[in-house]
Amino acid sequence: MQIISALTIVVLATAVIATPTSSTITTVGEGQGCGSNRFTGLVQNCDSGLVCGPFNPHHIPIPPAPFPGVCNAAPAAPTPTAAPTPTAAPITTVGAGQGCGKNRLTGLVQVCQSGLVCGPFNPHHIPIPPALFPGVCDTA
Repeated sequence: MQIISALTIVVLATAVIATPTSSTITTVGEGQGCGSNRFTGLVQNCDSGLVCGPFNPHHIPIPPAPFPGVCNAAPAAPTPTAAPTPTAAPITTVGAGQGCGKNRLTGLVQVCQSGLVCGPFNPHHIPIPPALFPGVCDTA
């Protein structure tokens, strides 16, 4: 009887240890550290820059450097900004003929037609909807 009792305790302890834990950032919700970027509308983790939501299923981190001081702790509507000044500087960080350009508001390098973000911080080429960036993407 003691052997069966001991085995039961071992099995229960193993089940507790083997129970998978969910990711801390799965979808946007209270207490997950996600906020709305006031410039881009992207919902991202304010500390890491990790983009949250269904359009980034692999949780590819987007560096917070392009977004200094624009991530609110709680989602907020974008604030109106002055029209950006177009730049004619060529984009040298991506290869020619890939259709990539630099977003003038965010600094992200993305395919202007599809909104696909280019660069080493998005190795799986997770698309970010271009609707978030209307008229701000310059093709190279």
